[in-house]
Amino acid sequence: MAERLFDKLEQEAFRAGIQARTKESMSWFRSRVSNLRVSRVGLLAQGPQRARHSYGRMYNFQYDPKMKTELPYYDRF
Repeated sequence: MAERLFDKLEQEAFRAGIQARTKESMSWFRSRVSNLRVSRVGLLAQGPQRARHSYGRMYNFQYDPKMKTELPYYDRF
């Protein structure tokens, strides 16, 4: 799996000796993010993105409400 961009920046900051949660780290991250550029060639090389859902299919989800004791009613399948 490809490494996420934020993880790469975090490792780079660690190597540069930037301490977390400081004004220095905030300005360092801002300067790095402002210099980022998207490579169109790189995006095209990734290939087409596929949707995970198919049209015409039915997807059901089950959930357990956090505040079900306080709700007067809720949907349940």
